[in-house]
Formats: sequence, structure tokens, C-alpha cells
Amino acid sequence: MRASTYKPKFLTVLFVVLSGCSSVCEEYSGKPLGFRSECGVANWDIAASLRNVDNDLDVSRFDLRRKEPIRISLDVQNKLLNAKSALVEPPIVEAARNNGPFVSASVTPVESGRTSWYRDFLLPPQENEEQLGKIEVRVSVKDQPALPIRSVGQYRVFRSPRLDQFQAVSYASNPLGPTPIVARTSVQVGSPVAGPGTILITEQYMFGIDPRRWLDLFAPDQTGTLNYDQSSAAWNSTKSMLVEPTDAQLVLASGVVFMYRTDGVTLRKDLAMLPVGGARSSGLSRAEPNIPADGLRLAGCAEDTVLALSRPGAVLFFQTDPKNSMKPVRYLDTLPVTGVSVLATRDVAAAIPANTSIKYFAVVANGTGSLTLVRLIGSGADAKVDTSTSLGSEVTGGLAVTALALADLDSDGLQDIVLGRDDGSIEWSPQLPSSTEAPIFERAQPLSLAKPLPGGSYATGLSVGNIVGDAAPDLAVATNKSQVFIYSNHR
Repeated sequence: MRASTYKPKFLTVLFVVLSGCSSVCEEYSGKPLGFRSECGVANWDIAASLRNVDNDLDVSRFDLRRKEPIRISLDVQNKLLNAKSALVEPPIVEAARNNGPFVSASVTPVESGRTSWYRDFLLPPQENEEQLGKIEVRVSVKDQPALPIRSVGQYRVFRSPRLDQFQAVSYASNPLGPTPIVARTSVQVGSPVAGPGTILITEQYMFGIDPRRWLDLFAPDQTGTLNYDQSSAAWNSTKSMLVEPTDAQLVLASGVVFMYRTDGVTLRKDLAMLPVGGARSSGLSRAEPNIPADGLRLAGCAEDTVLALSRPGAVLFFQTDPKNSMKPVRYLDTLPVTGVSVLATRDVAAAIPANTSIKYFAVVANGTGSLTLVRLIGSGADAKVDTSTSLGSEVTGGLAVTALALADLDSDGLQDIVLGRDDGSIEWSPQLPSSTEAPIFERAQPLSLAKPLPGGSYATGLSVGNIVGDAAPDLAVATNKSQVFIYSNHR
């Protein structure tokens, strides 16, 4: 189902009411935001919506970075009264944000008659707000036994990315010899071992007179500067066995390094695997003939056991089970694409979606900039792939991308999409609250970066996660010039 570009209208947080003992008709714990319902009790109707302080638009999420208050627009109506009826005292309204203190105020009568009242008032942000916030409204009227009544609604909070610190990951001598690292080709947030390592970088180094590739692990020091992490003997042992040709694609998936490379046994491009601290297995196409010989890009998430492998005109998905010696890789499905695709699997920092939100496994862009979200259903032997969620070209504007990332960049509990462009710019498309399972993404917009990529450089790999150790999602960028840059985000 196609997702639409976001336009900020009619996005209202629902409040529902019930009589007696301040009980709740229904508490919208994690239900999607952005819709309205009618609910009343004992001749009273109450409707409340959250509105933007600046432009008076209905909203369903608030930026904690701005520390903005929430404006509540409230309408209270007595259904038995009309303009000629005896007047009752206006209701007293109290509201609290995210279990904070209640703010109390009298409402104002509507001009057309005092059968209904309205009130706008502000609630300041609370320090403990994370992903989903809660508004509680209490309404009482003197001498009305059906009142007070209580209503609860939820809204989503986020922190707009502030990528205001920049560092280039410096080149250093090969830790296993005097020959320096000569190139870097990709980045992946995540650590294969317990310890401080937070990001893996595919590096090209000299093995004698021959160039080779491996994955190297980096961790921040006390200043946040990334350096080689040499603290794990298990990883160092595994890394020393990664003597791969320069066409190798390397990813970490659930404690195993997978390599797509020219194989000396099957004499074709093939999958191989090396569990951390374990032994290598090569030529996996002998057990799974659907592994193509013309693959282009291998992708995987450090937390999942599924791999994505692109080839001309398609992206293939495989379930991995290194403990199954007879069938360590099993074909799942194929997504047809137009032209050469760009793909990314979710980063480990991807949101653990709040309740009805969906966690996607991968995002794929075809040659015309059309995006497809891929979802995993089930796990292990029962794993299936759902490729039915097309975003079309609305997010990218129909322009090609050079790199993608799928992660929660604004800390709202929803996965966002980060995009690299061939002009060196980096954009992002935040996912917005939706009242259905169809995701809504904004049109991609430029990220505000501390420093642009150097001239002539563009992103060939993107990965999002807590890299510098302050719990905020940072952005790692690999470029076509063998550079790796870290843009640090801050809470």
C-alpha cells in the first residue's frame, strides 16, 4: 500500500470520556495517532485536540529539541442546552502532560451561545518524555453528578536531528603489520562482541603485495574520537582470518561475518561465512543454488539472521542458520527492481516500534528512485518476506540515490529513511504517525550537517546508531573517496 507525503492537517490526538469516578472510556496506549472520534456521556460531549503553538495547525507529535509547550484546544458541550435554556456554570478543565502537574483553568463560552465552551491552554514539556507522551484531561461542573469525567490521549514526541559535530575517522597503520590501510568502502553500526566496539568499517589493506579486505571494529574513546578497538581477542582472531579479495562484500549478521566474494572452490561469486570465534564455511551455493553468481551488494543487520543480496533487476533474501551444516543458507524470496538497486537493512539503532508500529527489515531503491519497504514475518524456519509496501517515488522526488539507511534518526519510536545523493548531499525522510498500517513518510529533506562532505564525494554507505556513546543516534557515512565520517547527534 502506497504511503503518502505528509501534510499537517487533521492530525488530532483523541480524547474520549466516560462518566463516574473519573474513569476512562478507552486509553489509547500506543494506538496510531492522527484521527478523531466522537464520545460523550450524560448529555456532555468533550473533544480535545493538540495544536501547534506557532501556526495553529493540528499536530500529532512534538519536537522535544525545541522544548515547546503543547497547546490544547478543548470543546465542551451540553447536548440538552440551547441558547434559550437556563445557563449552567462553565466547566472547569484540568490537564496534565505525561504525568506532570495538572494545569487548571475556566473555559470560555462560544459566541453562538452558551451551550458549549472552549479553552486553549499550554502544557510545558516533561523531562521523562520518550517516544509516546500522554495527555490527561479532567472536566468538572458544579452540581453535575455525572462529572467529573476524565479523558486520556497520546501523542508522539521526537528530537529533530542535530548533527552538529563532525569527525573524519583517521587512517592508521595496519594493526597486524607495517602496511597502512589504503581504502574504506562501507560502514555498519553494531558490535560483534561484548565490549565498547560500536561500528564496523570495511577496509582494504595490503597482504604482502596483494590488496585484501576485512572488517575492522572501532570504538570511541573518552573524547568521542573513534579508534581501532583491540580489546576483544575473539574479534581480533576472526578479523585476522578475513583475507578477502577486493571484490568482497562483508556484513555482520547475528554474530556471523558473511562474505560475498569470488570463491576458489566454486569458481564464481559465492557466499561464505565466518562465525565470530568459529571456522569458515565457503561455497554456500552448493547447498543453496539460488545464490546468484552476479550479485552486486550484500546487506545484513547485526541483530537479524536474514541477508539481502542485490543483483541486476532483483534483490534476493536468504535466511541463515550457521548451525545447520547441511543448509546454512535458505532462499526466502525475490523482489524485482528496475535497473540497479540501492538497498539497506535496518540498523541496530532502528526503533523498537511502539505498539502498532511496524518494524521493517530493509529499504530498497530502484534506478528511478522508487522505494520499497521489506518486512520480515516470523523467524527461523518459518521466516517469510513481505515486499508489498511500496512508497513509490514520493520520498525521493523520483531522483536516484547513492546510499540508504533505515533507522530511527529522530528518536520517536518510528524508523526513518536516510538517503545519499550523487551531489554529495544527505537527506532524511522522517516517518510520521499513521492511523493505519500504511506508513507515512515525509518528502526527503536535507539534513543539517556540521560540515558538508568534501567536494567530489558522495555517500556510498550510511549507518545510524549510538556511535559516540551518548545514547543519541549518530550518522556514519562512507564515501566514494574511501573516507568515513561521523556526524554526532546529541540529546
